[in-house]
Amino acid sequence: MRRKRLFNAVFAACLCLSVFVVPGQTASFNIPDTVCINTPVNITNTSSGASSYYWSFCLADPTQSPTGVNLGNVNNTLTTPVFSDIVSDNGNYYAFITNNYPGSVVRMDFGNSMLNTPTAVNLGNFGGAINTGYGTEGIQVVKNNGRWYAFIVGGAPSSGGTPKLTKLDFGTSITNPSPIATDWGNLGNMLTAVDLYMFQQGTSWYGYTVNADNNTITRFDFGNDFNIMPTAISLGNPSNALYYPTGIHAVNSGGNWHLFITNGKNDANSSIVRLDFGNSLLNVPTVVSLGNPGGKLHEPRDLTIVQQCDKIVGFIVNGYNAYYDMVKLDFNNDVLSVPSATSLGNFAGFSFPHSLSRLFRVGNDLYSLITNVYNKTISRIRFAGCTNASIASSTSQHPGSVSYATPGTYNISLLIDESLPTQTSFCKQVVVVAPPAHMPTKSVIRCAGQSKKIGTGTKPATYLWSTGETT
Repeated sequence: MRRKRLFNAVFAACLCLSVFVVPGQTASFNIPDTVCINTPVNITNTSSGASSYYWSFCLADPTQSPTGVNLGNVNNTLTTPVFSDIVSDNGNYYAFITNNYPGSVVRMDFGNSMLNTPTAVNLGNFGGAINTGYGTEGIQVVKNNGRWYAFIVGGAPSSGGTPKLTKLDFGTSITNPSPIATDWGNLGNMLTAVDLYMFQQGTSWYGYTVNADNNTITRFDFGNDFNIMPTAISLGNPSNALYYPTGIHAVNSGGNWHLFITNGKNDANSSIVRLDFGNSLLNVPTVVSLGNPGGKLHEPRDLTIVQQCDKIVGFIVNGYNAYYDMVKLDFNNDVLSVPSATSLGNFAGFSFPHSLSRLFRVGNDLYSLITNVYNKTISRIRFAGCTNASIASSTSQHPGSVSYATPGTYNISLLIDESLPTQTSFCKQVVVVAPPAHMPTKSVIRCAGQSKKIGTGTKPATYLWSTGETT
């Protein structure tokens, strides 16, 4: 089976689909830069007006290499897994995965922990509302006005598929086994749409998809009501920079939006493109080609980028059969820079890795799922948080203080208005050091009739002489 028939695209942004909203409230707090171990880190919350607060005191560091495990073909439901998205509801975690051929959606139930072994339910193809042949691609799951929805793009005419955008309405229950499917057809000149990225600005929802076969971008305008067919426009091929675009991910840095896209046509033309939109993803973008950083990209299929504290890093999966690996991008705290690239290797049974789901926080850990087309499996990667904080997290507006028992650099993060349009986060690092060690540094000889001043220049210090004296 020809590879192009199997897949003509990739996944979108930091997740097969990532949901971001334009900030309203601003999260902020003050902490000391450096403390000793077991010394309270006093936190002053300087944000206000939020409806909820979530403090994480041992948040995972995405600049460190993740661990990974291949979960196999859960309940034998995966045929050609290409995209996934992770959601939580009532304390349980779910992943929705698309099969490219034959087109279908699989729901995986992880229960109360992403570390559990999931069970899987094949939800089918909804009577042909998604492509029954080749071409089902990106998926994003969102909750709006108390109802759960999934949106799916795909359709490769070169392989007999029909370009389309499909809506699944699960109602109030994400585990509804029979969601209502609506085929909205080809909107905005889609042609082998692969990755999908959705976001909310104000009260309205929007989405972007990349079209591999005509090298274009389509933007959807859903308004505030998913019961109405969205409008769509094609942005074309900005500056002719797109060459078989496969993955898409958006980042808001300093109030400005940037859309990153992977070009995955072939190994020789593998690259990243950045679109700069300014203060709104609805503006006309300028285009910057980032090329192939370090020559580490080999038919990249998808990417995700995360900002945390003073760090900006990205991750890409390569789909070229000699380089089934994950690549880390280090932007050196400047989203406008050309990142350095490092291959992390194949550490979780990757076999034509096609996409990364959004980085999903569970407590202090970060997770992502990677779909593997050729061995019909999914891989779970984990960025583990630390375990040596006096408290791991808090939902109080004023959490008091936290202390750390081991030296190191720790991320303290505040998320306000979680799951609301006003959701924002703020992160700072605290350096925890061991207390200074006081010890004799040398022995001296005193000749008869001579004197010598002894002690330490380290202050404060305590003293205990063999005579019992403490001064």
